[in-house]
Amino acid sequence: MIIRIICLCLCLAATNVHAYSKIYNRNYTVSEVIFPNECRLKINNAACEHIAARFVQDFERDRVLEVNDNIDFDSLDNINIAKGTQKIELRMVHNAMKNIITLYAISRRSVEGMQSITIDVFNVLPDENMRSISFDELFEKPDRAKMIIAREVQKVFGKNNTLLLPVEISLIQVAPANFAVTKDGLHFFFAPGRVSQTKKAFDLLKIDLSLLGKARPNLKYWNE
Repeated sequence: MIIRIICLCLCLAATNVHAYSKIYNRNYTVSEVIFPNECRLKINNAACEHIAARFVQDFERDRVLEVNDNIDFDSLDNINIAKGTQKIELRMVHNAMKNIITLYAISRRSVEGMQSITIDVFNVLPDENMRSISFDELFEKPDRAKMIIAREVQKVFGKNNTLLLPVEISLIQVAPANFAVTKDGLHFFFAPGRVSQTKKAFDLLKIDLSLLGKARPNLKYWNE
């Protein structure tokens, strides 16, 4: 069964009522990271900090490259480089069936008036030192799973005819990302505007485990 849901606020089971934040000030960027209270726990802290550091470093790198590409080296005396700002909100959801923690990172960037929003999803195993789960280890036949999922993405979102839909399908066929492992299958998340015309909401595609039977799901993660 495939269900398409538009989520304005990610409709997650977790909330950030008891969240805390940190500011990371770099040469060309300023990032604010909002952590869920669970990140205070020793077992979760390393993974949370690692993900936050990656977002901060990637933003600084992207901004440095952008500045370098656009700078006028003939008029360095008049240079005025505006810092980019980024707000990252981490959400943590414990899988109800297995000991899996899913971390959602919602990033909102603003650079010289241009704004963007993205989502990254990480599935980690607290019993294995917060190791991230790769897509390929979820199935005995991961290539078959990728083909099935890519076909369903085309089926559900193809009528929207967005420019980035072929890109998303190609990425799934090679290396699926931004998925959550759930009790009943997989949930795939897409940033606004990539698979639908909606610019202010994420798209969520629920893929039931029964559709992936021919890919032979790994019973380590799905075992009733």
